[in-house]
Amino acid sequence: MKLEKAKSFLRKKITVNDAAIKEARKNGDLNLIELTNDLDTESKSIEKVLQALDDSICKSKIRKFIEENSYKDTYNFKTVEVNKLYELLEDK
Repeated sequence: MKLEKAKSFLRKKITVNDAAIKEARKNGDLNLIELTNDLDTESKSIEKVLQALDDSICKSKIRKFIEENSYKDTYNFKTVEVNKLYELLEDK
């Protein structure tokens, strides 16, 4: 499975979970509400993983760009800005 397809599947899973949570809360069924707490936790976990994955991909792209351009004696303005951005991402 390709990365984008997997990410799309996980986003759909969150949407399905959210719909089930809304329906259970609307009906007021205590057993379903307990189940929806698990679905809510699952959705939050998936969102965290997706965010971490996106952050990791972003950092690796920036790192690759910097490494590819590090041989230059002088940096142009954009390269300096990317270096600053990379430093900010490392602080997170």
